[in-house]
Amino acid sequence: MYFDALNKFYTSRLQKGGALLSEMRQLTKLWSDAPDTAERLVEQNPLALPSRARAKDVILRTFVPRFVKGAPPQLWKPLAVFEACAASVETIRPLHYFAAARAEPLIADFVCEFLMPRQRSGKLEITIADAIGFIKENAIEKFGGARWSEAVQTKVTQGLLAALRDFGILAGRANKRIAPFYLPTTAFSFIAFLLHLKQPSGDRLLADPEWQLFFLSPALVERMFFEAHQERFLEYHAAGRIIRIEFPAKTMEEYAYALTQRPA
Repeated sequence: MYFDALNKFYTSRLQKGGALLSEMRQLTKLWSDAPDTAERLVEQNPLALPSRARAKDVILRTFVPRFVKGAPPQLWKPLAVFEACAASVETIRPLHYFAAARAEPLIADFVCEFLMPRQRSGKLEITIADAIGFIKENAIEKFGGARWSEAVQTKVTQGLLAALRDFGILAGRANKRIAPFYLPTTAFSFIAFLLHLKQPSGDRLLADPEWQLFFLSPALVERMFFEAHQERFLEYHAAGRIIRIEFPAKTMEEYAYALTQRPA
């Protein structure tokens, strides 16, 4: 398992929608700490979704697992800060991708176990058969003990590939390929902060396997930490095998605000 997620099993939620980036961004701006927020938004349907059932799927099956009860919980709060400060979509999209990968183990495993080796070998074309094959070859334990039907496998695969396209990991509609991925320093720094929350050790942060979600080797991660240090998003100091990484904030919201007050 490549990430620190609350849910360790593959879910079929992706068949209800992939990235849903526009809807997720709007919901981060509409969410609140009120205990009835989910029910109220489903009832009011402020996103003008075609039905109440669809609103329920988008809010309860996609937004809540990623941004309310995900890892870390309440991720909508710092993302609302990014939205309020008009952060670019190039900065926000990787953060949504990271949240989705933590909420949906299938995304993380497919990228790290299948796409990354393919990318390193220069095999960039990806077919729906590739993704279905990946799902079928995984151990039944990853499905909670019960495999999906052929119909569900197909729908989940379509949602998976569509999500990765919308997140910028893949490109193309009918014929998909692994795309060159750009991770802005602002987004890198915030993701580093999220990883720091679970593992404050500098050397382990540098080698955290979750960086593979962005096709980053430890050498590239180190280069990006140097860039973030130069832009004063964080402090990165390396002395031999001792690595010290410090952030100018204690909470996710504080750090999101600090990052948005600087040039993107």
